[in-house]
Amino acid sequence: MEQIQVLIADDHKLFRDGVKKLLELESDIVVIGEAGDGEEALLLIREHEPDILLFDINMPRVDGIQLVRELNNIPHKMRYVAISAYDDEDCRSALSAAGVLGFVLKAWAWLWPKALAIILVLAIWQVVVWSGWRPEYVLPSPAETLQTLWSMLGTERFWSALQTTLIRAVIGFALALVIGTAIGILVARIRPLRLAVGSLITGLQTMPSIAWFPLAILLFGLDEQAILFVVVLGAAPSIANGVISGIDHVPPSFVRNETDAHSPRYRHNEYT
Repeated sequence: MEQIQVLIADDHKLFRDGVKKLLELESDIVVIGEAGDGEEALLLIREHEPDILLFDINMPRVDGIQLVRELNNIPHKMRYVAISAYDDEDCRSALSAAGVLGFVLKAWAWLWPKALAIILVLAIWQVVVWSGWRPEYVLPSPAETLQTLWSMLGTERFWSALQTTLIRAVIGFALALVIGTAIGILVARIRPLRLAVGSLITGLQTMPSIAWFPLAILLFGLDEQAILFVVVLGAAPSIANGVISGIDHVPPSFVRNETDAHSPRYRHNEYT
């Protein structure tokens, strides 16, 4: 069986090694060379004539886009696949115009902002613990909290509590979806009702769910109904406002076409 020959061009050796190991797991793919920049890639392409060039956009000396432009002046049957840590629309357009068939976004491009956010939260948390603002039995450190969580993962109580929470969330949000959708449709269609409660719905949406706990306890006591009450009041106003906004942004021409389609004149013309 004929193998697909691939050349990898990227200025990060660790990334090249990882991609090479992944590609070599396929029996019909062989990596015939690696380049650390565009200039080195040009030399290897002339020497080996690979089937596919897997290249990074940002490389020293000769970058990816310049590399493709120079290759377009050389007769070859090679296909291009670009890889990058940056998802830039102008760069994609330039690659497409140069004849690049595929664009692969490096996982690190979307992973590092989330990882950085987690690290920042943990760091701030630890600094607050070190400040002694609250006793450690009230505000334990991240390490102690994560260690306790890890030990709880093996207990039946943890999974039972998780199941109870998920059931409450599903039931509460299902009720909020039904109630919020119904209210949104009514308010969007009935003008006096919008004038009466439209601003109230927006006001309820801005209130945090925790603010409803005292009222929920007074009305229902410490039981499941109180929790569902808080979940519904926390989600239903947002859903209602979303429905109202969606209906408001339906183009008037669509509404007129729908009205005309159900008119007696339209039906008469359809069958004559």
